[in-house]
Amino acid sequence: MIKINSVNLNAEMPRGDTGDFTIKPMLSGSPLLSDGDTVYFTLKTKKDGNIVLQKTITTFEDGKATIPIAPEDTRYLDVGSYIYGIDIIRGDGTKDNVTPNWRAVFTLKAGVKEWMK
Repeated sequence: MIKINSVNLNAEMPRGDTGDFTIKPMLSGSPLLSDGDTVYFTLKTKKDGNIVLQKTITTFEDGKATIPIAPEDTRYLDVGSYIYGIDIIRGDGTKDNVTPNWRAVFTLKAGVKEWMK
């Protein structure tokens, strides 16, 4: 399960869990996402900025993009803090960033089985 702070967009989840989150960016009161757009979710290490996970979403329902995180996406990543970004490339080539300046933090926590060791 992913928890997201609605103020600073920081997120956290146990490593190896299943989770997803949905975004619905708005522009002048109307949903921004539509057919032909692409949403990229990118997770990077804080130390050197290496990409450790990237998801591409091209289907939207009512202007919403759901970003799935499967257990295998995080199972072998180190517990700790990463940075993430969500970029939108619109059908006309316009680029928008939902997480300005890569300041959103994504924290992977140890799962219950790891705590019991």
